[in-house]
Amino acid sequence: MAGGNKWYFYSRRTHETTRITSSGFWKPMGADETILSGSNHNVGVKKYYAFYMGEPPQGHKTNWLMQEYEHISGSSPSASSSRSSSRRRSQSKIDYSKWVILRP
Repeated sequence: MAGGNKWYFYSRRTHETTRITSSGFWKPMGADETILSGSNHNVGVKKYYAFYMGEPPQGHKTNWLMQEYEHISGSSPSASSSRSSSRRRSQSKIDYSKWVILRP
């Protein structure tokens, strides 16, 4: 997905702190930021990653940075009711809580 000159990618959420690729790895940097709604409800988390060439834990840091946006399940008031009603519908629905949006 592209918005102007910005690109966004979807990826499965993992519990790994380092994301390994064929040519290097993405290492978390700094503290996670809370994403708040207009009414100050916690709706997600923003994480920052830096790309390193090579294999972890060594590697050479590049100037590539990535931001990860994760929605917190159950953060909307209607999340529990929509989850139970979606269970009654087809089981082929996508569980968005298992996905994150990435922006390089």
